[in-house]
Amino acid sequence: MCIKLRQTGKIIVPGQTAIIKTKRGDKASMWGFDNGMGIQANARIESLKEKWLKKGYAIGTFEIESFYEANHKERQEKEFKFSGEVGIIYKGEHFLVVTEEAGSQVKKIHHRQPCIRQLKLLLAA
Repeated sequence: MCIKLRQTGKIIVPGQTAIIKTKRGDKASMWGFDNGMGIQANARIESLKEKWLKKGYAIGTFEIESFYEANHKERQEKEFKFSGEVGIIYKGEHFLVVTEEAGSQVKKIHHRQPCIRQLKLLLAA
């Protein structure tokens, strides 16, 4: 589970505001929303069309320097350096990080990661 992101040297966690890139330009938006059971911060790329895009969410990107994944069973947390854009969906003043199956290094900690490898596919949706 993506639990933290680093943007311009600042660590951002769900519930905090960050700058995202939308079709209309950059804007401040809060990471996650309260789904009644806590803050939901991520959305699987596999369920975007049938679950999120039908609800009016749009696709955008988020520029990061690194992301943090956690294995809560083993109480592990690890930072993965990545300088570039990850996929997000947004609606109103909130955004969710789109996740994909983890690459080999991240998989040692968690089975999902921010959408990096499938970003072009996501942006073409």
